[in-house]
Amino acid sequence: VAVQAGALATGTWTGLALWTLASMCVYTVRRSHLHGLSPRVVLTRHFVNGFDDSPHPFFPVVFAGWILFLVFYIPMELLFFIFARCSVFFYYYPSACGAGLMVERVSACQSKAGLPRALRVSERQLIRIDWHRFKICVSGRNSQDRYCGESVVVNLPHVDLPGSGVKHWPWSSYHLLRDVLRRVHNIPLKSHYTGTRASHIASATETKPSKVLGSQNGSRVGSLVPFPKEQSAPPSPLKPRK
Repeated sequence: VAVQAGALATGTWTGLALWTLASMCVYTVRRSHLHGLSPRVVLTRHFVNGFDDSPHPFFPVVFAGWILFLVFYIPMELLFFIFARCSVFFYYYPSACGAGLMVERVSACQSKAGLPRALRVSERQLIRIDWHRFKICVSGRNSQDRYCGESVVVNLPHVDLPGSGVKHWPWSSYHLLRDVLRRVHNIPLKSHYTGTRASHIASATETKPSKVLGSQNGSRVGSLVPFPKEQSAPPSPLKPRK
């Protein structure tokens, strides 16, 4: 606390460096306590590329992002803890070529080891603010507003809300943004119904002869029950039988 107060009073690059160093110490102690890790492991994960995972292809960029995160870590941690009883952490995603912020519930972090079952993501995470590679479908929107066509791989910032089922917002929530991605990747536009327009025309023409054929065979259109055959009129009771 004294180091942070001195950094605020200095107001220079030295003060900013002292503030970042103090925030790094607070972050390391906080994460090691909530996740059951040693401070050495927490720091090594951020400073050493590929310490317990595959090497990150953009390690200098994500490391700079972590340093920038530390500048704002103290205010963010206080806000999340006071209003939501959560804590915010910075993660590297080597396999997805990115990084992100993950807000987790403090109660879930503290009781994670003592639970008989593994916690679901919706129980543990409140919000995720990520920037990494992901796959999204951009064509073939059907009548239910779902995309079932071609997909593209993009590396863009997005927000996930595990408790609400929201994923890759806003790119997955707005048709206009999907259309922009489709145009950038030169993906052809398909019909907004299941299948292409040509298949619908073909299926419509295939059903027409059956209706005509049914009417020619004396059956009702759309039914397999034939019309009743004409019967000869019964003999008139006024005419004597021969």
